[in-house]
Amino acid sequence: MFWDFICADGRRDIVCCEDTMESVKYCSYLQNIFVTKYMNKILQKDNASCHCSKFTSSFHKSHKIDVLPNYPACSPDLNIIENIWAILKDSVRRHDARNLSELRTFVKEEFHKIAYTIIVSLKAFQSVSQRFFAEKVSNLLNNIALIFIYLLI
Repeated sequence: MFWDFICADGRRDIVCCEDTMESVKYCSYLQNIFVTKYMNKILQKDNASCHCSKFTSSFHKSHKIDVLPNYPACSPDLNIIENIWAILKDSVRRHDARNLSELRTFVKEEFHKIAYTIIVSLKAFQSVSQRFFAEKVSNLLNNIALIFIYLLI
C-alpha cells in the first residue's frame, strides 16, 4: 500500500505502508510529513475510514489543519490522485519487478518522474480549482495539498 500527496505547487511525496492504514498511523504520517513540511496548506482527503474517524478529526482540529469538505466517493473529476495513479500504473507495468522491494522502488521512481505539467493539465486539477474557487478558497493553486491513500496491489 502506498500513501501519497501532491501539492499544487508541484511538491510531492510517496510513502510505502507495510500494513493497512488506520487512523493512528494516518495521523502519524500527517504529523511527520504534512504538519512538518506543508502546514498552511488546505488538505483534501477522500472518504477512507482513517481519514474520517473521530481520532483523525480531532487531530485536524488540534493541529489547526484546514480540511476541504468531503467530496463524493469515486469522483474522478475532483480527485486528481486517481488520474495520477492511472499514469503511475502504466509506467510501473513497463518494469519487470521480480519482488516487492523492486516494485516499491519502481513505484517511487515513476511517481517522481510524472511531470508537473502533466499534473496541472489534468481535467481533475482544473475541476478542483474551479470548484473551490467557487467556494471562495483563496489562492487554491498555492495553498492546497492533496493527500490520498491507495492500495496499489
